[in-house]
Amino acid sequence: MVPLEEQDAPPWKRAEHRVPAAGHGATIGVCTAVPPNKAMHLSALHAAGDRQSVRRHTGIFMGSKSTTPGVCALCQGRVFKPKVQAHLATCIPAHGNVDVSRGSTLLRFEAEGEPRYWIIIAASPKATLRHVDAMLRDVWVECCGHMSAFFIGRREIAMRALASEAFAAGAKVRYEYDFGSTTTLVGQYLGSASGVGGRGPVQLLMRNEPLRWSCAECSEPATVVCPYCLDADGLFCAQHAEAHEHAAEEAYSPVVNSPRMGVCGYAG
Repeated sequence: MVPLEEQDAPPWKRAEHRVPAAGHGATIGVCTAVPPNKAMHLSALHAAGDRQSVRRHTGIFMGSKSTTPGVCALCQGRVFKPKVQAHLATCIPAHGNVDVSRGSTLLRFEAEGEPRYWIIIAASPKATLRHVDAMLRDVWVECCGHMSAFFIGRREIAMRALASEAFAAGAKVRYEYDFGSTTTLVGQYLGSASGVGGRGPVQLLMRNEPLRWSCAECSEPATVVCPYCLDADGLFCAQHAEAHEHAAEEAYSPVVNSPRMGVCGYAG
């Protein structure tokens, strides 16, 4: 069970810096966007095989059963996640670009261990996992051109596979971006809709509202993450960011609506 004090932790305290799985062809290393002293320390821990220390320095996924509402891209309405399918069933015919022949597949992605981060996308019958990958990168994870992959269990799925076939009804597909400081998402088939199309193979339909993170020094909303403070509270408002001991390093990353916030060089 996750300790109460570790629940609802920000993404930079959950992202797991780990050895890539066999077959990825990725090398063990730390992105150069990480502060040099922190990168060297993590590389040394990897070399020693000390994965517990690596996790202690970069955080682990902290389970959270809480959720947050999202905003529909079609009508700009506020929707709670349990009501997504019912909302889209009426909103797509009313606001979507009608193209009955396409029969788009509806997919939901959540951040592993943090369901408050979620998006709903529609993939056309011709959309491949490469198209879905491009959407996830653009909306949520892209920072330095890292490798990525989709999995069902331990089996990697080819990027050329059709999204409609990969996401069979009931199947959960795991998506991993960056095999060093990995951000993991879990995707699931929601259903199909014929009234979505006209904007390319994949369309963003809904996304969670931005989460509110408080400054470690006060109750004001945090605006930046300090990459040197991965072991402690590293979220600060503008005022306390200027007074923080690492302000002169100019290495802060912004607080953004993404499960990759504070990881590697991600800036939204």
